[in-house]
Amino acid sequence: MKYLKSLLAVGVVAALAGCSPDDQDVVDSTQSAVVVNGAVIDPFIASAVVFADYNEDDVLDPFEPWTFTDKDGYYSVAKDGTDYCASTSRYCLKLPSNDPVKLVAVGGYDLTTLERINSRMSTMYTGTSGIQYITPLTSIGDLSLNEQQSIDANQNIMENAFISSDSAFGLAFNIHKVVELISGVIAEEYPDIGDDEDLPIDVSGYTYRAINKLGKEEKLSLASLLAQLTDDQVDKILNDVRAKLDAFIIKKNNGVANKSIQRVASASNASNIGERVRELTKTLSRLHSLLSTQLSQDFTPSKARLMQILANNSIGATTEQLQDVTDLLEGYITNETFLNKLAEDSFDADYFENLAVQSNLDGSTLRMNNRNELPADLTNMQLVLTDKNEKRDAVIGFFFDGENSGNITACVKFQNLRKPNDSQNTNGTVLVGSWDKTGYIIDLTLTLASTEEALRIKTTDSSSFIFDYDKNEKNWSTNTAFSATSITVPTTDQQCKDWIASL
Repeated sequence: MKYLKSLLAVGVVAALAGCSPDDQDVVDSTQSAVVVNGAVIDPFIASAVVFADYNEDDVLDPFEPWTFTDKDGYYSVAKDGTDYCASTSRYCLKLPSNDPVKLVAVGGYDLTTLERINSRMSTMYTGTSGIQYITPLTSIGDLSLNEQQSIDANQNIMENAFISSDSAFGLAFNIHKVVELISGVIAEEYPDIGDDEDLPIDVSGYTYRAINKLGKEEKLSLASLLAQLTDDQVDKILNDVRAKLDAFIIKKNNGVANKSIQRVASASNASNIGERVRELTKTLSRLHSLLSTQLSQDFTPSKARLMQILANNSIGATTEQLQDVTDLLEGYITNETFLNKLAEDSFDADYFENLAVQSNLDGSTLRMNNRNELPADLTNMQLVLTDKNEKRDAVIGFFFDGENSGNITACVKFQNLRKPNDSQNTNGTVLVGSWDKTGYIIDLTLTLASTEEALRIKTTDSSSFIFDYDKNEKNWSTNTAFSATSITVPTTDQQCKDWIASL
């Protein structure tokens, strides 16, 4: 199925993970359910989808059990020891047996940087008891076994991430960014990734496995491999990912290649990609080392966010741009006013992009400070967002019940303008769920046909809102912002359709 054409046909979580979980495998009363508990760490990721990938295709299939991570990044058993599986909970993962299976984590929100995670990580569940951590290092596999053991022993990432630039946490951060860069190159070559049913949603899982394969073939540790990836090694990783992607496409087409999906030439040649990978790891290690030696422990959240800002500006940057950004950020390492601002709960990394063309961070900080705060009380308020362009005509209205949290009803219209007869088009569908908010963010959980998905609305410094209704956070327009609900809240699809038609 396509990545996410709407919130409607099979639910957003299905699209996020790659396929429909309409009838996901549920452990019945005749089976001895096996509860698997753990956490997703990069650092901790809230609202991630965790599923058992029995056929190891990185896609959530209808027969595969899945769950969410909670607000702290844990599943099945909370950070404080609460047993989610003792009652019906969206955070409980039960498997039909203790047979070995790969656990995959997709999406969610980084609790340190507050950003949406757009890639997937994994670990192998071997049937043994104990916490199943899913991290960039477990995604690499046995190539990073020693480093992952240090994370298993102490998960207090914020106290340990900056001990040294080659710490386990430093390696985890660096390898994730290298995977993002390489996966982005593949996405350039297959522009239909995320939009075509014969392509996976992203290739980060393939990239992690390709790096593991290369390290074992050349008998290199993860630290050694990252220290100086050669052009030839990067090319081997790329070719391995391409081969797995092509095999996935053929399998989806019953053994026949899909000629409509063609790999196009990447914007960068293999040599340039290798240079970008090396520069990325070098600059991340350089800034990491400076942060380790020049800042006190009091600024650990700011350190992580400063590293994230550099990483975000590095993925698509040239060597010269990357150097400019690194020089710029190094000038703020001892700027306590700026670091205190980074440490605030209202921090938003979206305002610190494209830094290569800036001489300072004053403009980014000012824009972040000028965001519109959410109303203090959302009782009986509504918000209407629209997204209209040459591809789609989408409208979604939210009806809030509660002051700072509560129940929510959403009415959705979605028309794929390129496929007017698409079965997933709708002029009105009602969704229900729950919500809570902070000063600038509303966290939502919407439900359709027993499928739930965690979503987020963020304010901006303009009249638009950012709503991550699919893999990418996008600006949605509004003409009214928040206003008092002036109608009876729709409870049926027809009522939704009539209300949207009246706008």
